Amino acid sequence: MTDKGSIATGMAKDTIREIKEWQAIMDHLRNLPVKNPGELPVIQVDERAVEVRAINAA
Repeated sequence: MTDKGSIATGMAKDTIREIKEWQAIMDHLRNLPVKNPGELPVIQVDERAVEVRAINAA
């Protein structure tokens, strides 16, 4: 059974719809600012980009 409190939902056409994680990421990417209309947004790189995300166990 699914815990209804753990599902993100939104309203669309008077119905409740589940919001998928990938959908939230895409919405965020679509809202990033662009320098010139028609171009892709540039994601700024800062000190967090060099953070180690994996450890070689071998």
